[in-house]
Amino acid sequence: MHTLVKGLIAGAAGTTALNTVSYLDMLVRARAASSTPRQAVEKLSDLTHTDLGDGDRAANRTEALGSLMGYATGIAYGVLSGRRRSWPVACWRSPLWPCPARTCR
Repeated sequence: MHTLVKGLIAGAAGTTALNTVSYLDMLVRARAASSTPRQAVEKLSDLTHTDLGDGDRAANRTEALGSLMGYATGIAYGVLSGRRRSWPVACWRSPLWPCPARTCR
């Protein structure tokens, strides 16, 4: 399978797992959702001078964009990680952590 497809699958799986654990934590501990995605969307809309609407419409769009940005970040990380073909040149010399690039001999 192509590395791009593998990265997409890994990013989507990782994001899904993270969201599942987060929502289970919210359920068990009865905690509210994080405000970080909302704050990121608000800052980004301020920087780009984007109007999200008024009142409830703006709040709903902010929540939706925050979630979508989370998925996009997770999937992009998976794709970029899948494209990496070799490890950094300086690997730890440890029998417990072998260097995949075989530069540590």
